[in-house]
Amino acid sequence: DNLEKIYTFIETIKNIYTIGRQGAFGYTGTLDSIDMGFTVASFIHKHKERREWSRAREKFSSYVVVD
Repeated sequence: DNLEKIYTFIETIKNIYTIGRQGAFGYTGTLDSIDMGFTVASFIHKHKERREWSRAREKFSSYVVVD
């Protein structure tokens, strides 16, 4: 619940997207972090609406680190 409050607040700030280990608040592997970067870059490049970002970010929660 607290994490969702943080995401909700951050989404009110223009041009800030939460990605990577620190931004996603989880442990991700290198390939997952690269995918996050490409996802947000595509999102920005296509001028998608800010409110769509939370849905786009949902796929990051399914990443599993395999060492």
